[in-house]
Amino acid sequence: MKSKFILFLLFFSANSFASVCPTSESKDVFDFQFSVSPIQYDYSKTSKQISYMIASSKQNTLANNSSFKALGLYQPKTNFDYTTSLKFIQYPEHNVVCLRPIMEIKITLNPNIFISNEAAQFNCTKHRVEQHELLHHKFALESITKLKKHLNKKYANFNQYYAYHPSQLKSETNRLKQNLSNLLESIRQESLKYYEGEQNMLHSQIDTEENYKKESMYCSVEENIQLTQLIKKQY
Repeated sequence: MKSKFILFLLFFSANSFASVCPTSESKDVFDFQFSVSPIQYDYSKTSKQISYMIASSKQNTLANNSSFKALGLYQPKTNFDYTTSLKFIQYPEHNVVCLRPIMEIKITLNPNIFISNEAAQFNCTKHRVEQHELLHHKFALESITKLKKHLNKKYANFNQYYAYHPSQLKSETNRLKQNLSNLLESIRQESLKYYEGEQNMLHSQIDTEENYKKESMYCSVEENIQLTQLIKKQY
């Protein structure tokens, strides 16, 4: 509700000359620039160390169970950078200046996958754990795509020019910049909450005891026994 109120305040003084202004050049409100670094793999940590990492980050509720022995961890570093600006188009013959807000979001994703030293010693287990963590990576990418659609739909009213008399230009520019700055903080908080919420919902679907047992069956009983014995040495 707060963001909608700010949106109303942002352009309340746009006048009847709006028909002079062009339509927006883009169908999207936000200019998303998204980059993903190559996945970095780490096989140096033990199951016990990875379990501590998961518990401290609260990524998996099962980590609080003393019987939980982690074999892998997907740990992305995601950075959001938000910028705003105003685009001007002047029509002296109509005494009109058209303003359009430009919203840019740059997202960088640096994914890290940790495979426990114990799991890495068995080809089948190493492969199945890698596939599990890669699925988490897929969920992170899907969440960013959903975030883009969510923001562009919610703030669709931004995607247009607004008309003002030239005498209003200075005061309206200052007002718009301030309101955009305030709105941007709201969008920043909303983006992080939405992105984390979408990720957590997807991650929780595969981070269950039932799914872990199902995945362990991909490998032989003998390999699972050897893996369990190897992990127990760390506890």
